[in-house]
Amino acid sequence: MDILSDLAYEQLLGLSSSGAVVYGAASPSCSQYSRIKMRGGGLPPLRTPDHLEGVRLSPTDLEKVQNSHIMVTRCIQCLILIFFAGGHCHLEQPASAMSWLEPAVQDFPQIISAFCINIPACSVGWNIHKTLLFASSSSGLVNLAQICENPPSAHEQVAGRVNSAGDFFSKNTATYPPLLAGRFATLVQPLISQQSAQIEWPNYESIRPVKVRGDLPPSQEDGGGIFSQPDWSKHHRPERHVFQSLRTAWNALILQHRLDKKLM
Repeated sequence: MDILSDLAYEQLLGLSSSGAVVYGAASPSCSQYSRIKMRGGGLPPLRTPDHLEGVRLSPTDLEKVQNSHIMVTRCIQCLILIFFAGGHCHLEQPASAMSWLEPAVQDFPQIISAFCINIPACSVGWNIHKTLLFASSSSGLVNLAQICENPPSAHEQVAGRVNSAGDFFSKNTATYPPLLAGRFATLVQPLISQQSAQIEWPNYESIRPVKVRGDLPPSQEDGGGIFSQPDWSKHHRPERHVFQSLRTAWNALILQHRLDKKLM
């Protein structure tokens, strides 16, 4: 699915806000946001920290800069909708990526009350000089956080190195090492319902819940800027149920006078 396609993006927005997604993970390409190009030795950078909109751009380069910005912001919008619909989410980029300087990216951790999780490559069995940063709504991912205590010379340097085709070696480090993928899957797996097979994008409609007239609406998250969940039917909530007696009496009064029928 091409997130740069307006039609596909609209479909993805619908799925993200449907409540069917319990965890959204976004890792948009940071190629045009990477600081590695600023070190020289390869293609020149298309943007700098002071000029995120681009520098010295040809029409082709301008399209690359714009598409990278659209990709990041659209990923974030989908993650926010997943979060508002009751799911968890995270955005991942290299810790040094310029994408963290974008206003929309800086707003995202505040919107979801994110845990910012630093993961050096050496902590997941990857002997290269690289650090990933996860901004996640799930406290469970905090267990992945580590600090590299090795000197920089202890790890293979990939920044600024190019192969015979002129491509940066860092392109080969975009995928997660198996140890990181396995740890992440272990933390997220309990949230996810079991499917007999992977769901292909053209069949995404098959997992969107279809409401009937009598279904209750989903609860809305509104804590006046503070993360809160009004749905006390969820189990294992750590917060103290301060208004439990009031809720019980209120619900009894509503049912006694069938006020729920009047609302419907």
